[in-house]
Amino acid sequence: MKKPVIILFIVGAVAVITGALYLIVQPEKHNNAQVLSSRADEYIESQKNIDNPDWEDLQVKKGNTTASKNEGSIKNECFAFTVPFQVMSTRKGADCFVDVTIISPRGHLVAYQRKVSYANLEEDTGVTLRRKQRELYTESSHKVGNTIFIVFKKKPGDEVIYEKTAFLKQNELFVITLSAPTNRNLDKEFESILKTITFTPL
Repeated sequence: MKKPVIILFIVGAVAVITGALYLIVQPEKHNNAQVLSSRADEYIESQKNIDNPDWEDLQVKKGNTTASKNEGSIKNECFAFTVPFQVMSTRKGADCFVDVTIISPRGHLVAYQRKVSYANLEEDTGVTLRRKQRELYTESSHKVGNTIFIVFKKKPGDEVIYEKTAFLKQNELFVITLSAPTNRNLDKEFESILKTITFTPL
């Protein structure tokens, strides 16, 4: 009779200890999950705030909220245009130079205007170099009102990048380039930028 009693006692003790350990471990697992979740959120936010091409086009949703796109108006002493993307920063320099960092997709919009000695774009090195590299660029023209831009678009290749440049020669040379490490076709956005360009009278 003593052996069955001892066995039952041992089984009961093991059950009690197992139950106690379960109650102790479960809250700890829950707390660890909360910590990991918090760290994941911090990592996501940090990645959204750095210039990381791998992050582009990825929308992280919390509830029903998503990142919004706000147009940016860019203006200096020589020209002005509207950017159909959210603008992170704008840097200005000499020769009526402006470098706009955009978001979604991450990229840059660079434009400048300067005096040149030649009379037409056929003498511009940017145009001639691209025409010599027809395996890399396609050439077209884009008309906005009475203004005709010469446009070069980089062909798809091993490097995933969108790049399009427009040249214009009126009284001075004007060049604008949109580049972004993305496989998205941004032709419509680029053309909309060209339509909004205005120049300050000399």
